[in-house]
Amino acid sequence: QWSNTWLFQYEPPDVHLPATETGTDAGALGVALRELGLAPESVEEYSDEVPAGRVVRVEPPAHGRFKPADRVVLVVSKGMRPETR
Repeated sequence: QWSNTWLFQYEPPDVHLPATETGTDAGALGVALRELGLAPESVEEYSDEVPAGRVVRVEPPAHGRFKPADRVVLVVSKGMRPETR
């Protein structure tokens, strides 16, 4: 007897991030990333150059390839560091 067995493994296509520039609205970018099936997380840091609530950078860089459910970190500005005396 002769039997053929075919196995197929579905590989979801790569996800390409939308163009992300410093200063992009963090909330809107988070929504867009979730709609692409990614898992965005936010961390905050002070920035003298980027207003509060805006993206400082994306980690890993936005030009990489991602699979659905990959973690993407949005580094979000807290604004300027308060002056201490």
